[in-house]
Amino acid sequence: MPDLAALYDLHAGAVYAFALNLLRDEGEAKDILHNVFVRLARSAGSPPARPGLLKLTHWLVLDRLRQQKSSASRETRWNSESQPLFTPSADPDTTLFDEALASALLILPVEQRAVVHLHLWENASFDAIGGMLGISRNTAASRYRLALVKLQDHLRPLYNEIR
Repeated sequence: MPDLAALYDLHAGAVYAFALNLLRDEGEAKDILHNVFVRLARSAGSPPARPGLLKLTHWLVLDRLRQQKSSASRETRWNSESQPLFTPSADPDTTLFDEALASALLILPVEQRAVVHLHLWENASFDAIGGMLGISRNTAASRYRLALVKLQDHLRPLYNEIR
């Protein structure tokens, strides 16, 4: 039996952050975190490394999203109940940028948001992302490039304003 407490201490933050970024619902992200570690506790094999945990998190998030009855009502809920992605800052410019980035991430499809999160916050290569998400390296890179274009377009007015 793996030392779940040590695994939790090492990886719970990354699993939770990934689920929260994709789901934008604190309660559902906590459910996903719980389910990941329940599955680990029930598994007989050796525990997976961080990429394996993030892959499992991604699968569970996709299952959760498929269970949702109406994607339109889900999107409305995300926009009205969105949880903060970034630690609050005393600097108003940082707060403004963090809010704008969180808003920009919402416009991305979950597939692109997953790649952006794994590449930027987990420093995962496109090969590793492809393995975690079950896609090719080229698909991961393409999703990242498309996401960056959307983020740039969304954030350009703010950039021009503060420049």
